[in-house]
Amino acid sequence: MDEMQKVLGNWQLDVKAVREQMYGAATPRERERWHAMWLLARGWSAAQVAEALERDAHTIGDWLEALSQKGPTGLAFEQSGGPPPALDPAQQATLKAAVQVAPNGVGLDLAKWTWKGVRQFVQEHFNCLLSSRTCLNYLHRLGLVLKRPKKRLCKANAEKRVVFVQEYASLRADAQVSGAKIFFVDEAHFRADVESRRQWVLRGEPALVDSTSPSFGEKATYYSAVCLETGEVLAMPVDGNTNAETSVAFLQLLREK
Repeated sequence: MDEMQKVLGNWQLDVKAVREQMYGAATPRERERWHAMWLLARGWSAAQVAEALERDAHTIGDWLEALSQKGPTGLAFEQSGGPPPALDPAQQATLKAAVQVAPNGVGLDLAKWTWKGVRQFVQEHFNCLLSSRTCLNYLHRLGLVLKRPKKRLCKANAEKRVVFVQEYASLRADAQVSGAKIFFVDEAHFRADVESRRQWVLRGEPALVDSTSPSFGEKATYYSAVCLETGEVLAMPVDGNTNAETSVAFLQLLREK
């Protein structure tokens, strides 16, 4: 651990920088070497790293020595012989630009990018058939990572939100003085909505997916009220659609409870 910290200090690296080198490695072998350095930087022993990566402990030591002597370039892997890359730099740039938009934006009938989408795009545009592993390797090599997206609400209004936050802060201060409880009341629904699964995005960019409201016929409706300060929750199911009468009935129930 002390030796690793000394090496990192000599080359002005830290654990975060080592992790970024691992994610941005150009080849699987180079990624493995930076993975080993990242584990060492987090306090693992060389023996533990060797066991985890199924390598000899001397190999881990050689990689650490290479980093100590040459810095990050010491862990670079140069291809010696073998076939050329499946995609040339121009084709890789085209693929990188394509996966940053929705698949249907580049003519693919898919909901999101997967290795199958990459293979289909490459086959249609470059007449080249790649394996699943090669497709995944290209996604990593082009600087993409797999993230679970957050919903980007299409109807959000930033100005109204700022006004609400200011009004709520004032209301909460008044409630603390009077001893009142503040409940947030609204209709709530079990609904058909977008499922937030992981998707490929550029490292450092947020993972977002559009979310639209489905029709009433796809919802199971009820009222709910939540007090943020106490955690109290009250719910009332509704048969059919909500209206003024059902709203009054729920507010009366909330007051009684």
